[in-house]
Amino acid sequence: ADAYDYLPKPFDLPDLMKRTARALENRARAPQQPDQIIGADEPDELPLVGKTPAMQALYRLVARVMNADLPVLITGESGTGKSLIARVLHDFSDRRTLPFVTVNAADIADLEGPARILARAKGGTILFDEIADFDHDSQARIVRMMETPGDHVPRFMATSQADPGRLISDKTPRGRGSVG
Repeated sequence: ADAYDYLPKPFDLPDLMKRTARALENRARAPQQPDQIIGADEPDELPLVGKTPAMQALYRLVARVMNADLPVLITGESGTGKSLIARVLHDFSDRRTLPFVTVNAADIADLEGPARILARAKGGTILFDEIADFDHDSQARIVRMMETPGDHVPRFMATSQADPGRLISDKTPRGRGSVG
């Protein structure tokens, strides 16, 4: 399946119908050839679609931070592709041959969790999925993991639906924990 366009939420039904009709017309006129499809089989191309200015800005940002050895926080609404962006950052970085480990709140809550997570990552990438859902103790464990010196220190990434700046300024808890 190919992506032709996108609709911001909430979407307008007449707009959806117009865009769908236009996409079907364009597809009938010029069917896409297999060599034009951007995908994971082409190592020099990002497996992302979109030609809008917002997507072009995202591509530039991904290219800038891809090999930066800094923690990354990816925010956005549910379904916007936060985990996909994290995976792209890993798969197109110098760490692409190393493990990519996704961690949720239940994984880190286990007392032995942090050590096992670091061992599984082997210097690759650790993604904390929905970091705002982690309780305060788990967030403290994550900070300690990030401060752990070693030869095979992984890259740390996190996703969040919540706006961390707003949570910190409002001191508003979300889920089981709070950020800040």
